[in-house]
Amino acid sequence: LGNIPFTFTSEQVCELVTSFGCLKAFKFLPRESRDKAKAAAPSSAFLQFVDSDSTAMCAAGLSGLWLANHALVCVRADPSLSSATKHVSYSTPPHAKPLLAAPQRVLRIDNAISFDTLLKGDAAVLDAEEDVRLGCEEMAHVCSAHTPRLPPWYQVALAETDPQIKSTATATTVAADQEESGPTSETETEKPASQAGSGGERDGDKPAVNGAGAGKAQGPRLEDPMLLRIHAACATNAARQRQAYGLGSVFVEFVSEKSAQTVAMAMHLREYDGKTVHVTFVPHSEYVSKFGKGLPPTTIQEKHAISIAAHERLAKLVKDE
Repeated sequence: LGNIPFTFTSEQVCELVTSFGCLKAFKFLPRESRDKAKAAAPSSAFLQFVDSDSTAMCAAGLSGLWLANHALVCVRADPSLSSATKHVSYSTPPHAKPLLAAPQRVLRIDNAISFDTLLKGDAAVLDAEEDVRLGCEEMAHVCSAHTPRLPPWYQVALAETDPQIKSTATATTVAADQEESGPTSETETEKPASQAGSGGERDGDKPAVNGAGAGKAQGPRLEDPMLLRIHAACATNAARQRQAYGLGSVFVEFVSEKSAQTVAMAMHLREYDGKTVHVTFVPHSEYVSKFGKGLPPTTIQEKHAISIAAHERLAKLVKDE
């Protein structure tokens, strides 16, 4: 049981979980904040029920439950046996760590788009992106979304075998060559977050907690073999890595971190189009610097569009109630 509010005691946690059944073992791991200027880090607990059915009910009942502005994460923890000491131990399951990272306003949704969809062009990509966006809109207000396209160097390579995209590939050949011949260090080419544009640090990116790094997000967990091959081809080329960043994923920006956390709890490890969706929090400043989105409105037209969208959403909520 992770992401327990800092103010909760072991007695309160016990009272919460025993409603699902009798406990056989219980271990509470309080996390105390060393820096009072920062938000207190959440606590966690490991618990074993007498009845195994209670474990499934507890995971289903508590995961995603909001307590004191914290969304609980409750998953089954499988034991691991040390070959050296023959000692059984328990640790946080890898698939739960993304949900325990410090929440951000932007989600990266892996396996939400396929290689075939990217190959069909912008119209198909935008349709798939809109499907993801609408799914997120059912749970929280979405500010923007972005789906990375196939990198120019891959389009050039495809042109040699597929004449239908030759015209598109030729137009990007020069840009791709210039990118690959440029500096290979990201620090030489990318601006720091503070120079990424106004709004890049609008809400501030929180440090990671519970050992899951949000600032250094894990790489995409993709199931599409062609997308895996593209990422593997970029492993030794920094320029190509930048061009293929986020390929196979859809990035969604929400109005608040709480909204993003709500959607993450609902979508993580769900089945979508025959694949398992994986969700990761992405710093807002990274979203701005990589894609140029997430910036505050600057023109009258942009402000009017946001105002109209807000009125339509409020009208829908009132109608539903």
